Amino acid sequence: MPSNTFIKATQALTTEERFLMLVRIEHEDIDPVAFPNGICVVASDANVVSNGIEYEAYAVRIKLPEKNPEQLPRGQLTIDNLDRSIIKAIRLLQGRKPTVSISVILESAPDTIEDGPLYFEINRTPWNRYTITADLATEPILNETWPAHAFTPATHPGVF
Repeated sequence: MPSNTFIKATQALTTEERFLMLVRIEHEDIDPVAFPNGICVVASDANVVSNGIEYEAYAVRIKLPEKNPEQLPRGQLTIDNLDRSIIKAIRLLQGRKPTVSISVILESAPDTIEDGPLYFEINRTPWNRYTITADLATEPILNETWPAHAFTPATHPGVF
């Protein structure tokens, strides 16, 4: 639930408050020595500590998925490829897809999560020497089997 300060700041014509986006990329193959809490970055000009986790300042651009009934929701996360440590970690990931959580905080109250976290999966990660772009997708519920159980003579003899 957003704080009163957050609500007032979002509804004001001008405000001194700064809204910060916290981005956390998690996967079991991320090096726990280099990234003890996963890859944690913040769209800011200074590092931020929120709830005991340090988020490194990076140029981060986030395009949240649009609500379009004609297609699956897709978003995009772009991080500047400054020191190559993030792309080195992402290229080593194997197995299941990495997950991304995005939260909004106020700079004046970094331990209060005002919105989120929003959870996404990274489908692919094209990169070049300047940027890392992650294609974000919501939980793939359309790929789930439905109904969850099959109606077979062994499990439902009365149907046959």
